[in-house]
Amino acid sequence: MKKNLKKMIILIVIAIVLVASGFIYLGINLNKKATSSVIVTTVLDDILAKVNSFFYNDKQDYKKDFDFSSNIMIDNKVSGKDNLNANYKLLKSIVKDIKPYEANIKYQQNTKEKKLFLQIDELLEKTRLNAKLLVENATEYYFIDNYTKTYVNNGTNNYFENLVNNSNEDNFKYLKDFIYQSFKNNLKEDYFTKYSTEVSINGKVEKVNRISIKFTNERLQKIFDNILNDLKNDERACLILSNYDKDFKKKKYLGTFFNDDTSITLNIYVDRWFSKFRKLEVVNLVGNDEGKITYEEDDDNERKVIYIISNNKVDEYIEIKNKKITIYNATNKNIGSVDIEKDKKKKLISFYLNDDNNHLEFSFKDQNEKKDNQLNNEKELILKLRVNKEDIIDLALKSEESYLEGTAIEEKVDEVVLNSSMNADDKKEIEKIEGSKFLQLIK
Repeated sequence: MKKNLKKMIILIVIAIVLVASGFIYLGINLNKKATSSVIVTTVLDDILAKVNSFFYNDKQDYKKDFDFSSNIMIDNKVSGKDNLNANYKLLKSIVKDIKPYEANIKYQQNTKEKKLFLQIDELLEKTRLNAKLLVENATEYYFIDNYTKTYVNNGTNNYFENLVNNSNEDNFKYLKDFIYQSFKNNLKEDYFTKYSTEVSINGKVEKVNRISIKFTNERLQKIFDNILNDLKNDERACLILSNYDKDFKKKKYLGTFFNDDTSITLNIYVDRWFSKFRKLEVVNLVGNDEGKITYEEDDDNERKVIYIISNNKVDEYIEIKNKKITIYNATNKNIGSVDIEKDKKKKLISFYLNDDNNHLEFSFKDQNEKKDNQLNNEKELILKLRVNKEDIIDLALKSEESYLEGTAIEEKVDEVVLNSSMNADDKKEIEKIEGSKFLQLIK
């Protein structure tokens, strides 16, 4: 749950730099009498709608009965000194919590028999785990190689109740939309400040209203607690999540988003007469270091610019003009580009920045190939950061998936023990395993 909310908030920030640079065109009409929260969420809606149109608009016709296999690899190296600007510090703090991980997964589902089978081989930081999970007759069984001698009866599983009218894709979309709507609903009006000011836009000083919301660790914790409660109180959301975590209703949030000396402030500038959008600004404060990412466009909507600023000094800027996206340094030297491609079979994003001191790469690939009833999908995300010839971030996430319509599940349970009668020492050994996605399903 913590990760879901983090992704939503991170998406708002990172999209402006890496994704939104290609397709955020903020021709937003705002009501003059609208509240601060309405104006800000209208802008966020517009950003998210364009991000979603790129990532989620191609709906696949997935069947409820299928045979799915996946190979997943996450390799993450975060190192280097902390003498970075605030923008890079924030990026590093987000990435450093992603743990290396490898897994081979086989997942079968048969709704007619109400039977589900999951087999997984996980390579974790300290151990390898081979495990199986079977749902049959509304009962969940699991087996962990070298830890259990037979299948273990883990109690009732109501997974198939969610699939009466909805597919897994429908449920995922419902949760995604619900969490975002709850996030917006929990942006209280007193979180916002609004006042008149003057700001430079396209080299000209304009009289505008600035609407701001500051996300501190304490405020994000309050927002997340409220979202968690909203999920628990929504019948469908609670049912979906309880099927993946039996103790979901008992869950409490005890984590942190970032250090107390770190904050992210979102500033929206609108004109004083009609609340027309004029400029967007994200301010990242880490201790005494301030980083900014600003977005503005000319009156003809022909040129759009994203500025990357550190301690009030422009480091780089991204120009969007004539469907071309180019990155320049402070002296107007071309130092990189953003390329975006999309068709029915693939989506590609490539962000490349290279100047005398900084090297930043971001790439995302999502490619499909369909043969007969089988759909193959390949995804890859690469993020690399090098500052002053020192490697700071080297992150790679890759997955290869194969989806085949229809399935026959052959797995059977011959011997079984109740979870409550398992050997106490075996349970303790299982609890020591860290980083397993499988163990999150059976707890």
